[in-house]
Amino acid sequence: MPVLDGFDVVELLGDDCPPVIFVTAYDEYAIKAFEVHAVDYLLKPVRKERLEESVKRVMQKRGSGSRPDALKKLLGESAPRNMNLLQKIPVNYKQEIRLIDHDQIFWFEADGKLTWVHITDQKRYRCDFSLSDLEERLTGTSFLRIHRSFIANMNQVEKLEPWFKGGYRITLKDGTELDVARRRVENLKERLGL
Repeated sequence: MPVLDGFDVVELLGDDCPPVIFVTAYDEYAIKAFEVHAVDYLLKPVRKERLEESVKRVMQKRGSGSRPDALKKLLGESAPRNMNLLQKIPVNYKQEIRLIDHDQIFWFEADGKLTWVHITDQKRYRCDFSLSDLEERLTGTSFLRIHRSFIANMNQVEKLEPWFKGGYRITLKDGTELDVARRRVENLKERLGL
């Protein structure tokens, strides 16, 4: 969910604001868009010809001193802090929070409303992130969502075998077998270079 909307960005940029085109499904903000000097206001679905016309307007205004670098700086500063990649996974253990390194983790499991982190010593710890949050915050790491209930550490995969109805099953180095959903098989194969 965005921290700022388009009007907030335009207001924060002030005089440094580049030419802006608002694109939305709601016509109720059109007047406000032009009050903040938007170049155009497009309603979804956007027609190609209409978009081209708007881009031409922006190109005409480009020489008027707009500063896109100011926008980049603002967007960098306003990025949601809670969406940073996780360097370690915080887990609950008794009355404390432990931080687990990625290489210690075999897999994550959603079990009802709880998320469990399974680690190398055959233990599991409760984690306060949902699998969706973990999937997003572990993007670009060795972890891959393989099922609605599982995220696996690809560095811990030992074996892959075809399973029922186009699905697959992976075996981890600790002997755990996890089903791979059919719709996630292609991502798994791509990640493993198959």
